[in-house]
Amino acid sequence: MSGICPHYEAATELLGRRRTGLILTALIENPSRFSEIGVGVDGISDRMLSQRLAELEDLGLVERKVDAEKRPVLVEYVATQMARELSPVSAALQEWAEKWMPGRWSPGVQGTAGRHSVAAPRSTPGKMLSSPHL
Repeated sequence: MSGICPHYEAATELLGRRRTGLILTALIENPSRFSEIGVGVDGISDRMLSQRLAELEDLGLVERKVDAEKRPVLVEYVATQMARELSPVSAALQEWAEKWMPGRWSPGVQGTAGRHSVAAPRSTPGKMLSSPHL
């Protein structure tokens, strides 16, 4: 599409990838282990989560931290400053979605907007994040 900034296009394509925004939200809220992210992001397979985390790490949005001194070895994923700077953007998107998308959901999601809360376990669908993010 002509006239669209290529950087903007790349950013929207990245954030539009399935579950990427939810993963970033989880990590902006708290550094997390792989299994914690998997529990918090509804509808993501281990394979997809692994792929997304690798992509986000390659792009500099996520850092993988390993603490080899702990047993078992502790591996956490942490949002970088670049990812944390998406917070105002995600807050605006959350506000827009609440205004314009009530009662709607994306394919494969049952329920209302906000079903995929990364702050709540899968057993409590519909719970919203304490602070709005992607």
